[in-house]
Amino acid sequence: MEQENDAQLVKKYLKGDEHALRLLYERHIPAVYNFIARISPSEIDVDDIVQEAFVKAWKNLKKFNLDLSFRTWLFTIAKNVLLDQIKKKRPMIFSLSDQDDAFIDVEDSKPLPDAMLDIRDSDERVAILLNELTPAQRATVVLHVMEDLTFREIGEVLGQPMETVKTRYRRAIASLSKQITNSK
Repeated sequence: MEQENDAQLVKKYLKGDEHALRLLYERHIPAVYNFIARISPSEIDVDDIVQEAFVKAWKNLKKFNLDLSFRTWLFTIAKNVLLDQIKKKRPMIFSLSDQDDAFIDVEDSKPLPDAMLDIRDSDERVAILLNELTPAQRATVVLHVMEDLTFREIGEVLGQPMETVKTRYRRAIASLSKQITNSK
């Protein structure tokens, strides 16, 4: 059986098929969770952010433009929910621009079994390296490398021109390469 795309599932849900919403949720929850977990400060509850993002998406599904990417739309909602929570928790200005010098802590909240020690060490190393990037660079790398979004889609999620996203990505990769070289 051919898998339905996101737009088809949204249409089915809007016509009353509750199962279509569950399929959308199950399809996108891992990516949204990973995105928020990798870019959020440690004091933010990732589960709450992801849940609120999906609730907002569900409430606004009638406004979704079926010609656009559902995934990009969902990442944008999740990013905005995260920014709202950060504003509530800290009375500081948070920006995903290159001029932002504040760092967001990445915390590995799920311990892995002993059999997965090598993977955990690798994950911790990636988290440490990503933590050295600006929030804007980190979000760009996570969305492009780990979530496979195009630079155009990342620009939509972050509200930035595509050329800015490309430049930010190149700078992030250069910074990561330098960190890896210096740590050897």
